[in-house]
Amino acid sequence: MGKIKDILKYRAAGLSQREAAAAAGVSLGTVNTVLSRIKEAGIKDPLARKEHELGAIVYPTPRAASSPVSAGKRPEPDMEFIHKEMQRPGVTLNLLWEEYKAAHPDGYGRSQFCARYFTFRKENEVYMRKAYKAGDQMMVAIAGCCMYNASASISWVISPLPDAIRLMAFRPWPL
Repeated sequence: MGKIKDILKYRAAGLSQREAAAAAGVSLGTVNTVLSRIKEAGIKDPLARKEHELGAIVYPTPRAASSPVSAGKRPEPDMEFIHKEMQRPGVTLNLLWEEYKAAHPDGYGRSQFCARYFTFRKENEVYMRKAYKAGDQMMVAIAGCCMYNASASISWVISPLPDAIRLMAFRPWPL
């Protein structure tokens, strides 16, 4: 803050903003900010004021937080509930965030909500990592109701439903 009076003295001496910035050893943006905030405050003789008074005008301290959002006390989402809901078909994280935001308008934004959920999931899920030899096994992810195989010798249907029988048919398809 010791540079504020220097900037004002250089400008009063008739130097341009660039010259005042170079002489005070600050950026042109700093000079512009100081001059504009002094002008906004309506101070007629800023050089007559003390440095700390000018500093309080040019760089005011943030006001005390009155809302829970600015105080950093946003309502935390219930991650256990969100994780259980995510297991249901048709439920997305975006849908859960919209419900959370409707219940808590001053709550987290979508990106923070998702980041907190992914952190929760990473900390609370068990991961099983297995090493497989290349070409030893084949694994298939099924997207949809069923997966069918039709070959000349044997045919089968695999269903991903938990209560269904995994291998449902062993009859050859008609050719």
